Amino acid sequence: MNITVDGVRPVATSLAPAVGALVRGSRIAGTIRFRDDSWATAYLLGSAEGVVIGPVVTSSVWVGRDGARTFQWDVVDGVGNLTRVYRTVTVDNTGPTLRVTKAPRTGPRSRARSK
Repeated sequence: MNITVDGVRPVATSLAPAVGALVRGSRIAGTIRFRDDSWATAYLLGSAEGVVIGPVVTSSVWVGRDGARTFQWDVVDGVGNLTRVYRTVTVDNTGPTLRVTKAPRTGPRSRARSK
């Protein structure tokens, strides 16, 4: 009988997009890199891609309307040690607007004098 003693959770070594990143689009991709002494799986909460095994996982989620959006990654190793990582980004899919508050007077005007 083999007994595995592993009290060490997987460690996230990098996460993209960056904290506070400005993102655009209806789906946003995220990537997590992690390490563990054994194998581990990662899952981006809300993703349709499912669970992926490996040290680098890329997945995507629907972002919805503009504003702050927090992603949650769960990384679980073979014996159930869980690391939960959060990343907050800003979704901005609304273009800038322009409002004219005062129009120029009608007719040509010139301050230059001809010689």
